[in-house]
Amino acid sequence: MANGDMLEDMEFESRLTELGDDQPALIKFVAREQYSVSKILISHEKRITKVEKANKKVFGIVGIVSAGFATVVIAIIDYFVRRT
Repeated sequence: MANGDMLEDMEFESRLTELGDDQPALIKFVAREQYSVSKILISHEKRITKVEKANKKVFGIVGIVSAGFATVVIAIIDYFVRRT
């Protein structure tokens, strides 16, 4: 775990303990945290979509190459089996 993550976790825990049993404050705190997380996700949506598309392209290319390679191997084996 990165050092910054540990500090953020400690700050988060200390804020929660400071709030205690105050339900309205806890609800507001959770709403703020969820809002900040959703803002981060929305801002990274384009990057995530690009990475997913790149992964699909890579898997497609790998699939095509492996299918071509398998076809060549099968053709060579078939050629030598029928020849004898």
